[in-house]
Amino acid sequence: VRIRSGPDSIGWAGLPSDPRYGCLDPPPFGKQCTLPRALALAACLSMPRCVAVVCPSQEPYRPGGGGKVPEPICQLRSHGDADER
Repeated sequence: VRIRSGPDSIGWAGLPSDPRYGCLDPPPFGKQCTLPRALALAACLSMPRCVAVVCPSQEPYRPGGGGKVPEPICQLRSHGDADER
């Protein structure tokens, strides 16, 4: 596992949301798998083609509709870099 911090958000490519891995249902951002940070690494390790986890904020997730995930969210990726397509 390689952990790095930076401005590159890693482009989303091809890991659709799947509640079996802990992805929020319905997905709050298009069709990508978004889940609580505590579940992200285990979900990525068990999901085929997942090679990266992006956690865009360290704050609890508050969607526009008012609900709340009481911890930061992460998103699963099938590519490790934004230009790796």
